[in-house]
Amino acid sequence: MSSTLTLTHTRASRSGLRPVDPKAVQEGIALFFSLKAKYSNFTVVEKLDARLCACNVRSERQPISTVVVSLPTYLDWDTECPINELEKANNKNLPDRHKAVLQHGFFIERMLEMGIEVLALPPSPERLEGVYTRDIAFVVGGQLIQANFTPFINDKASPRLAEEHTVFGGLKTPPDVIIEGGNVVVDDEQVFVGIGDRTNEAALGWLQAVLGSSKQVVGLHLKPGVLHLDCVFLPIIPANGAPSRALIHEPAFIKPAELSFVERLYGRIQKVHPSEVPLLGLNAPCVDTHTRLVSQHAKKVISAFEEWGLKVVTVDMGEIIKAEGGPRCSTMPLVQA
Repeated sequence: MSSTLTLTHTRASRSGLRPVDPKAVQEGIALFFSLKAKYSNFTVVEKLDARLCACNVRSERQPISTVVVSLPTYLDWDTECPINELEKANNKNLPDRHKAVLQHGFFIERMLEMGIEVLALPPSPERLEGVYTRDIAFVVGGQLIQANFTPFINDKASPRLAEEHTVFGGLKTPPDVIIEGGNVVVDDEQVFVGIGDRTNEAALGWLQAVLGSSKQVVGLHLKPGVLHLDCVFLPIIPANGAPSRALIHEPAFIKPAELSFVERLYGRIQKVHPSEVPLLGLNAPCVDTHTRLVSQHAKKVISAFEEWGLKVVTVDMGEIIKAEGGPRCSTMPLVQA
């Protein structure tokens, strides 16, 4: 795949938004050209055509071979209508978009250095939160499934709807099914789905019918205000022979019986300190069997990973985290098996 590299440089087109940051735009252009020149495993694609991609995700604890990313060049939100709790908390501390692009460039380069193939979607002022590519689609087995964003947030049209048009050629979600990739965690035979503000009950039955008997779709019901499952739940198998476990922010979940099922499945639930949740400590993708990409600010999670013999690659995503998305949110794996 290849495309012409173009980034849009316009002023904000909607009320409540800041003007576009020209430094962020120019930094993004320079970054893409630099990465294209330096790495043969970096490709810019205008849109993602699933029919042209190899797709295979068996478990999120397997090595990543191919991911889709974008840049936070236009990361912003209407301060009168933030769409999640961290945005609300950061209404007076909006992301520095130039710094965010620099941080994300470092993050992308770490993956390229590890030999991961990176497909980059150019950012657009129509996709303010397009950096969070995890949400727009997800792969289970050999099937890419296109997300269906909730159409309204706080009684206003969701600003994320335009992101659905960056992916085509996969399985389309029916209109009555609302599902976002951040609410889907694939772990071998189980596919966990967070049910709450951004994914509805209809997603469970539909996804189980699509996957058939090859996977067990497990619903985990989230309290109102919890953005996605991948912010509060992370299955782990330590590298040092310690028992498997699931890291969980327990107050995010509604049904104790569902947590009991997770505990039986993994042998242990490890509660995460509440201070780590807004730092997106659990939003830590597995880049190979025993290596995690982790926000450098999540010190307690990092210490736990190292205690279990896992290798930790830290990244500074402080500006990107302000809109409640971390390393996992910023990657959409196509091949992880």
